Amino acid sequence: MSYEQRKEISRRHSEPDRDAIASYVAQGCSFKEAETVERLERRICCIEELKAEELATAEEELERRRLVSRLALLNGTTPARENEAVAWECRCGWSIIASPSPPDDGNVGPARCPECDAFTAKPTTITKPMSP
Repeated sequence: MSYEQRKEISRRHSEPDRDAIASYVAQGCSFKEAETVERLERRICCIEELKAEELATAEEELERRRLVSRLALLNGTTPARENEAVAWECRCGWSIIASPSPPDDGNVGPARCPECDAFTAKPTTITKPMSP
């Protein structure tokens, strides 16, 4: 989950719920107690939403890994370090350029897009099934 996503979730839970506060006051709480309870409830809701988003992201990654493993098995291969590639998505939005595994020192240079001939940025490691 990105910083912006976490920030947006926190922002949604930042405004006090005046109706909830009024409800607690009507039940006999002092205004200060009602504000404290409402604030804690908002924090709990925020944390639960953040945890749910993190879990969804983890589940998506797990599903992606399962699909890669399943595809590798269907192709008669096994996923391993040597079948990883580094991919760059070009600014033009069309091309994903894959190169062989990065060296152990992690120095991987940018690639040129075959569509627009621009250098791409932000490499990410992806796993692809090896050819038998």
